[in-house]
Amino acid sequence: MPYLVRCCTAAGLAALCSLQPITSANADSDRIGLALEGSILASVETKSPAECKAQCQGVVGCTGYNFILDGIGGQIILGGQSDENSLLNGKREPIANCTLLSGQVRYVAGDGIQSCAMPCVDTEVTAVPQGAIGEPKGKGELESLDPAKQNPNLKLPNGVTDTGSELEKSTIKDGELTVQDSKPGRDIKTDDVALAVPDTPPAPPAPEPTPADPTPAVAAPASSPVRISGYEIIPGPDVTIPPLGVVDAVAECTPGKVPISGGYVMTARDHGARFGLEIKGVMPDGAGGSFVKTKFRNANTLETATGHAIAVCIDPLAAMHNVDVRNTNDARCADDEVIIGGGTWANFAQHLGSTGPIDRHWSAVVYDAFAAHDAYAVRAICVQQGSVEGHEIRESAWQGLSARGIATLALRCTAGKVALSGGFSGRSGNNSNNLHIFGTLVPGADRASWSAELRNRDIFGAPDSVQGRIMIVCATAQ
Repeated sequence: MPYLVRCCTAAGLAALCSLQPITSANADSDRIGLALEGSILASVETKSPAECKAQCQGVVGCTGYNFILDGIGGQIILGGQSDENSLLNGKREPIANCTLLSGQVRYVAGDGIQSCAMPCVDTEVTAVPQGAIGEPKGKGELESLDPAKQNPNLKLPNGVTDTGSELEKSTIKDGELTVQDSKPGRDIKTDDVALAVPDTPPAPPAPEPTPADPTPAVAAPASSPVRISGYEIIPGPDVTIPPLGVVDAVAECTPGKVPISGGYVMTARDHGARFGLEIKGVMPDGAGGSFVKTKFRNANTLETATGHAIAVCIDPLAAMHNVDVRNTNDARCADDEVIIGGGTWANFAQHLGSTGPIDRHWSAVVYDAFAAHDAYAVRAICVQQGSVEGHEIRESAWQGLSARGIATLALRCTAGKVALSGGFSGRSGNNSNNLHIFGTLVPGADRASWSAELRNRDIFGAPDSVQGRIMIVCATAQ
């Protein structure tokens, strides 16, 4: 159970403190001008503080939220730079204006932030009065707010960080100091912290805390794995790809859901023209996002083609986040994480030879047709290992194709699981890097499989001059 230490203050003196569990009886309310510090669960884009709070209330383990009040737009930059090949080109790039926190939380100063610790009641928003948390105007005032200057022998209690003047600025509101105790049940002595506070009437002392139980504390068990909820497959609108044209297509998730992987379909009426259709990128927004984007190229000089993107979306998962790299083949999750989705984004001059999940990373192979060495991006979407029930990665066997051959590859999850994401890997013989084309990559309507159409554009090649396989990530769903 999370605890708050509430210290009543008067005329610059620390008064008695009481240790209180956060319950419905002393539930917090929304505050403007304060932010919460804690372990970050997720960062998402929401339209309002109320929606941000609802996100926290709907995620297991969320103990508070921060909402950026002026967060009306932003930009995601992969690899620290942005160019004409941005995977979000032509669409407003989202800003993660809502941060969900877990574990122990405490209030600190936060201009332009609305926050609340859970459980949070729906009451009138409390704004921090000017002067309750004020910035020092000069060196003298700064020193007067420094606990070390007030008491050279000051020793902060265990678990409390020495933040200097930030301690007072971050915790005093209307004469009340609110900090988070990292050890529930421990009595914090009144002389542990020296405070500089506004001149307010003395407040009555709070009741003495109940003595801590001398029995050694037992660590709480880790959260049980969750099942995937809100799984959906959303096809986007068809787009026309003119001869020698390069076109992007988008598929949007239902509001409130996040995209973790993308598929696509591209086709032409003439059978031979299908060998001239190329996929240049398929990328989900991932954590905090809402859509999947694909890039198609029609290398035919006369035939018009069509295509559309497909989004695989789920309800947000705790601690889900993106790992983005540029000009590197692998976007890797941490050693204590697993991958649930990802994608790759190249440009019209590059050939997307592989994109898919392997072990803990999203792997890509991008060939530069003109040795231009243009930038490409790879994204992995990761969650904590053990947090998703039934997580597994499956790979199909390699399949070979003769010249001008077309084959459909398919792979299914084990019983009771859904296919979260899918990818493909191809390899070509004859020292050529652009003979294999994956004309489609489609999540199955049964929710448990993916398929891909492999095309060998070689005209005179030997049998099996092109080989391909597909990979999928599976997990148990509600």
